[in-house]
Amino acid sequence: MSFRKYLEDEISKTVAGIHALSNSNEYLTIDLHCHDKNSDVPDEQIGRILNVPETWATTEEVVNRLKNSGTDVITITNHNNARSCYDLQKNGFDTLIGGEFSCIVPDFGIGIHVLAYGFSLEQEKILNEKKSDLYSFLKYTKSENIPTIWAHPLFYYSTSGHPPIEFFEKLSIVFERFEGINGQRNDWQNFLTIKWVQALTKEKIIEYAKKFDLVPEEYCIEPYQKVLTGGSDCHMGIFAGKTGTKLFVQNLTQKIKQGESKSKLVLQAIRDKQMVPYGASNENERGVTSFLDYFCQIAINMEDPGLLRMLLHKGDANEKLLSFFLSNGFAELKKHRHTMRFLKAFHSSLQGKQIGLIDNLFVSKEYRPIAKMISLVANVKDPDSKFLSNAIYEIYQQFSKIFYGRLKSKSETLLENKFHNISTVEEFISAIEIPASIRSYLGEDSCANNKRIDIKTFLDGLSFPLLAQAILYGAFFASTKVLSGSRTLQRQLSTYTGSQYPKERVLWFSDTFDDKNGVSKSLRLILEEIQRRDLPIDIAICSNTVAKEKNLVVFRPNLEFAVPFYQDQLMRIPDLLEIHNYFHEHEYTKIISSTEGFMGLASLLIKNAFNVPSYAFLHTDWIMFFRKSLKMDIHLVNRSRRLLRAYYHAYDGLFVLNSDHKTWLSSNEMEIGKNKICQIGHWTPSFFTPEKNDRQNLFGLPENSKIMLYVGRVSKEKGVHDLKHIYDTVKKSHPDARLVIVGKGPEEKTLKESIPDLIHLGWANYHMLPKIYSSADILLLPSLFDTFGRVVIEAMSCGLPVAAYNTMGPKDIIDNGINGILEDTKESLSSAVIKFFSAPDLIIKMKEQAIKRSKDYSADKTFDTILQFIETVC
Repeated sequence: MSFRKYLEDEISKTVAGIHALSNSNEYLTIDLHCHDKNSDVPDEQIGRILNVPETWATTEEVVNRLKNSGTDVITITNHNNARSCYDLQKNGFDTLIGGEFSCIVPDFGIGIHVLAYGFSLEQEKILNEKKSDLYSFLKYTKSENIPTIWAHPLFYYSTSGHPPIEFFEKLSIVFERFEGINGQRNDWQNFLTIKWVQALTKEKIIEYAKKFDLVPEEYCIEPYQKVLTGGSDCHMGIFAGKTGTKLFVQNLTQKIKQGESKSKLVLQAIRDKQMVPYGASNENERGVTSFLDYFCQIAINMEDPGLLRMLLHKGDANEKLLSFFLSNGFAELKKHRHTMRFLKAFHSSLQGKQIGLIDNLFVSKEYRPIAKMISLVANVKDPDSKFLSNAIYEIYQQFSKIFYGRLKSKSETLLENKFHNISTVEEFISAIEIPASIRSYLGEDSCANNKRIDIKTFLDGLSFPLLAQAILYGAFFASTKVLSGSRTLQRQLSTYTGSQYPKERVLWFSDTFDDKNGVSKSLRLILEEIQRRDLPIDIAICSNTVAKEKNLVVFRPNLEFAVPFYQDQLMRIPDLLEIHNYFHEHEYTKIISSTEGFMGLASLLIKNAFNVPSYAFLHTDWIMFFRKSLKMDIHLVNRSRRLLRAYYHAYDGLFVLNSDHKTWLSSNEMEIGKNKICQIGHWTPSFFTPEKNDRQNLFGLPENSKIMLYVGRVSKEKGVHDLKHIYDTVKKSHPDARLVIVGKGPEEKTLKESIPDLIHLGWANYHMLPKIYSSADILLLPSLFDTFGRVVIEAMSCGLPVAAYNTMGPKDIIDNGINGILEDTKESLSSAVIKFFSAPDLIIKMKEQAIKRSKDYSADKTFDTILQFIETVC
């Protein structure tokens, strides 16, 4: 059973059990927690800087939703005021006065929300004066018999991390009522609240009171009787009344006949704690819809907050900078006619209003499925949260299809017209460099640099589907981030209450799996080890060709392309929302990323949305790659290094394959703490063992030939052009020496032309490698930036010594002169190989020591290290 299903069942059983405690069928229903436009001063600093309310939903809209949901009594609990309730009373509505007050727990420096009911306008003023000290606030409400509820106890405001367990112990003394089912919180938060409150026995309250030196009776009328309530916490009006509280009133029918108002009966029932919560389960579906509708409302209604207002407002520099970008972003959005039409149409559909006939007539064929879905949302009288979130996902997919279809067409045109002659990184960056002049985006200066892309022309037809996608995904991201913000605290409370929490499960991201390179081979072995051990780890890749299998998740790319200056590796852009939803549905708790590409960026987005520990796996020496393969100058290398530094700093820990990378990452250049870096190694499958020499059949050479072997990608970055010098030099002393190459790559033709007697086998079946290694005398590894050198371990496992440059990975594995050769130049490496072939005893000794050294690298050791590191470093 999944964790979500377990929570859903447990909440249903718990609520059913609470309901069974009351034999009365006489009750009134009320949503004790909902908002309208009078929640106009948000608690979030950015909202206050931008001068936006928490919603533009009118009182009338919220009241209609509450009535349609079947609630018997109306209350609207706006932040720090009851204006809507007073207005309703003036207009003759039987209304329960209520409000949600933002209180500070002074000894912890944490802000919480407290619902209060039945107060007067004068009492409201005093409550707002006292809200800066929760204890003073609650002493006052007790003295005035104003019932209070601790709203969503696991949601709080703090600048110093999540609160300690002592925070909940102390506040359990001073509250009598707790919001157990909040319609905007997920099942885990609601379940933990219910379990915690139900465990608050009289003995525990007495124990906590002694611990914190508090007198419970100063804050509570009945301090040892704790009860649960429910409320939708709806700000948009969409789900108002879907979650609430049943208030049991003895002789209800008779009292109503006698003319007693329902609001007064409800208030007394709250005071008497004759209540039980009700409401459906929720993950993030309601949050997604609510955030999307809020984005729509901001775009429609927000006004310019003013630069001076933002600069002079309370808040730190980062909050003001973000507010500045947001205000400008929404201002530009207002100018985008198509996007605004879409946002207005979707907002209207959530209010049950159809798209106008004129709008439908002007919808192009591409957008008709979107219009149809919006129309469907508007037609559903009482849509549930899952239906709405699924509708949003389908609309996102339609926009994605349109956007990437157009982007592909435009990219192909660029490749033909702009990029066809580009061969260097500098030329590529010059073409795509984002101009500093705003006039370039407006088309007024688009021809200033003919080498650059015309931004305005390129974005034509892309901006609407791109903006729409961003807003739709933003709703999923924001909802998930809010609900996952207290994940660490939730796990602590799960342990504290003896409750179940999600089982550890890792999603391992990669951009490569079926490519002909060492990273792909390593990931295939990692997958096989995961499958062999039956570990709770899945590898996620983006590919159009790989089939999914056990522990291998395959996302199909939205777009595939190769950059002009490096055609060897395809770039694949995944569907972010598809990955987001998959991560959520399969309840992953950790992330490992083996890529700095698009899947790596996706992993960081998921990490920030779900608030889970994440770890990067550094497979490539990027600095050497930038210098040697991409021929970057020092300025571009430094720019790229800074990007890498920002990227790696975003993770909680890093895996490296050699000591050089560990030193580099912890140096002043990268500034990552050594405790966040874990050095591990690769390993070879069990079939890599010495086999009978078979060079006659494999290479067509006599048994007494001296065989130098190269295995790997035939490319410049692998140093293959040094092989000619080494081969020519060795042959002068040992004419019977021959060079065998196993692998393919862009330098094959050049190498064959420069070495006429080269034996080139191409790609070999992986299971054939042990026989090939066992039939050679020495493996040459002329690469200068192999981060580990998997072929080193493969060769050593088969008793084949390795001659490599004294760099990175190889130097951590090879003991020079004992189990292999390490040299700094091709000249010294050539001389060392000549000496090797001239000393039969040394050859025998090195073969024995190579096998012995290879046994230090095993799958068990590597995986034990990985699992221990991700358990302790987060």
